[in-house]
Amino acid sequence: MAGCSGTDGAGPAGFECSDGVCKPGAGSAITEQTGAKWTLTKADVGLSWSAYDSGRLALFAGGAGLEVLVGDKDRAVAAYTSSDGSTWSELSADVGLAWSAYDDGQLTAYAHGGKLYALAGDKDRPVACYTSSDGTKWSQVSADVHLTWSAYNDGVLAAFSHGGMMWALAGDKDRAVAVYRSSDCVSWDLVTADAGISWSAYNDGQFTAFSHDGGMWVLAGDKDRPVHTYVSADGEHWSLWNEDDAITWSAYDDGVMAGTSFNGGISVLAGDKDRPVRLYTSR
Repeated sequence: MAGCSGTDGAGPAGFECSDGVCKPGAGSAITEQTGAKWTLTKADVGLSWSAYDSGRLALFAGGAGLEVLVGDKDRAVAAYTSSDGSTWSELSADVGLAWSAYDDGQLTAYAHGGKLYALAGDKDRPVACYTSSDGTKWSQVSADVHLTWSAYNDGVLAAFSHGGMMWALAGDKDRAVAVYRSSDCVSWDLVTADAGISWSAYNDGQFTAFSHDGGMWVLAGDKDRPVHTYVSADGEHWSLWNEDDAITWSAYDDGVMAGTSFNGGISVLAGDKDRPVRLYTSR
């Protein structure tokens, strides 16, 4: 668990970093197994999604439980909800988000300040911000939030709420993974141009980011690297928490991966064109 910069202290982040090493903080609910040891909770959650069709999946904790936005080039972006992550019910077959799987679009969503937010873009459209009260109907807040990200270069985009602010991680094959911060989803400030996360757009890499137990977490991997876990207390300095999460997911097969904090643990949905979407959990 080396690679931390600075001394973050245990504080509200749940872990402490000193001398280049991060570990669970005293009194924290986080253990060395959190985000490192994963349980396959369900091998097929039944979501209508296809990696063959360049599908995308965004997972977040909503007001009534877990929610996902999911779509591909043959289907509009739909919304589903679940109380446990294993069984899902459709909320809407088309939430009206302007996003295109044909154009290597990206989609991420999160809850913040009593509302739901989504960032979506593709190679013909800049990254736009949308908001919703229930996940079924979304209104555009801004057509261009000016995040540095490129669908042409197999870029990825992940956003979440943490510490009263909105955070986004974005990168592509010409740019390192950068971290941004916002109070309104419209104007984003650059926190760091290079978070030091080992991820490669050249190799069809995927990553997901979320807040959990007071800290910031990232899962990242590509076809040459297993899924790694990274943690941060401030969004600028990131530590390698675990080198291989053993999550069955394949960048070779256009896989997707999305995670969020839920019910005191971490829930991750992952699948590819040879495997249905699976639910993994960690505590």
